[in-house]
Amino acid sequence: MTYTFTPNDPTQCAIETTLDIEINALPIVVVNSETICSGDDFATLVASGAVTYSWSPATDLDTTVGDTVIASPDNTGATQITVTYTVTGTDANGCENTATSTVTVNPTPQTSPIFHN
Repeated sequence: MTYTFTPNDPTQCAIETTLDIEINALPIVVVNSETICSGDDFATLVASGAVTYSWSPATDLDTTVGDTVIASPDNTGATQITVTYTVTGTDANGCENTATSTVTVNPTPQTSPIFHN
């Protein structure tokens, strides 16, 4: 996009000047979500669409940088839990965008014993 700056007062010692400004689109950051069962060790989250990535919150992640992280949310309870992570992707121009991922941990099903006669 080109902008032209024109002096308001022709008696001033100024000339018309143009300036080209490039507006970069934000990166389109995409990340998967996972559902695991209680007792599973981890969920692998993979982001794409940018050059570098940072993740938050750091809780239960093996790292907070890179396109792939391992999430190990702890669920020893009897109810389902869902943990939300945010990944911020930065492209080659320094533009940032975010995406969210969820890891849902289902409780281990309770089974009844089987009796034989």
